[in-house]
Amino acid sequence: QGNDAMYLYNAFGNAASKLKVGDRIDGLVTGAGIRFNPATLEVTAFDYSNATITPDQEVPTVFTTVKALKEAFARYEYCRVKVEDVLVTDELTTSDQDGAIAQGEDTVILRAQVKNAIAIEKGTTIDLVAWPTYYYNKNTSTTTNQLGVWAQSDITAKGGEGRIEMQSTKVMTVGEHWTIGATCNSGATVSYASDD
Repeated sequence: QGNDAMYLYNAFGNAASKLKVGDRIDGLVTGAGIRFNPATLEVTAFDYSNATITPDQEVPTVFTTVKALKEAFARYEYCRVKVEDVLVTDELTTSDQDGAIAQGEDTVILRAQVKNAIAIEKGTTIDLVAWPTYYYNKNTSTTTNQLGVWAQSDITAKGGEGRIEMQSTKVMTVGEHWTIGATCNSGATVSYASDD
């Protein structure tokens, strides 16, 4: 609601409890829940009978800085935020979902929320849309703040060394098909064209 947010975890996958990003709830919603840790409420049931749900609403974006996130992370937690002109200090790869960004001396961890789908190379300057969340390690009872990235399209590369990689040659027989498979270190989509 505005810049304020609250995290709810649907503990048992109840079909009646499933909401989509962009659903707007107006009215009174009641529920039952338990605490997983000091910060997380796990919801076991929802009752929407006194509320109206309107789907496909635009989720507001809060513009912020890495410094502001670090100083008051709980204020932004689970909001959709945008940070601009940040440097990737630890890359995300499709095989490693953890990375980091920095603005000046301030850094924050990145977490690719979708496996095998998001990549950005170290040294690239980017604009980023993400969801400030946290990782709770139950073995050590510690909490780590992080920015959750859900889609490659939420990363806009603005600078750094640009490089496209692909196999330089391929010997083919007539009728054979081959996927070129070029990749760009900024995560940008590579398109192809030929006049022959």
